[in-house]
Amino acid sequence: MWSKAYKVIILVSVVFIAASNEVRAQVAADPRGAVGLQYSAMALDYPDQTRSGIGGWFTYDVADWLALDTSVSFFPTNDAVSGRQFQALVGAKAGWRNDRFGLFGKVRPGVLHFSRRFFAPDTNCPAIVPTPESCFIDGSNFAVDVGAVFDVYPTRSTMLRIDGGDNVIRFGRAERSAEWTHNPNVNLAAGWRF
Repeated sequence: MWSKAYKVIILVSVVFIAASNEVRAQVAADPRGAVGLQYSAMALDYPDQTRSGIGGWFTYDVADWLALDTSVSFFPTNDAVSGRQFQALVGAKAGWRNDRFGLFGKVRPGVLHFSRRFFAPDTNCPAIVPTPESCFIDGSNFAVDVGAVFDVYPTRSTMLRIDGGDNVIRFGRAERSAEWTHNPNVNLAAGWRF
């Protein structure tokens, strides 16, 4: 009798130990998501100014080499021409990583919002009052951030991130009159991996 009970206890114990090892192995898997805070700097080609801001980012790995990548930045300085800016981007980053580093390319379309409307680039406006609407830029403009991301993983749950590139912004409402500007940008960030 004890012999059968003993065998059942041993079998159940082995199953629980094997299951707990499998759970521990799953917990030890690489983190798939990351979230953090960032400092942002952008040199706007038009209007000609360099802006500094703060923001946050989130990334989720859909594969070892591909991730969904989002970023929001707020540039709080209230400029006389364009006011404050807010940018939101959502896209992809793809590349290579190991346990300590990652190097990726990024393409993130989104929108850059200016709190003040201002004169459109390369637009000749008649000197009449009120100024025609076609002379002004809308408050929000399409933007595409193209560049590179370098990640450093000091621990399994923390990371540092540097990303930079060209923030291409589209000004103008009509397709023929659209003006594209190239604006270098860099983000320095720290985050938590989960």
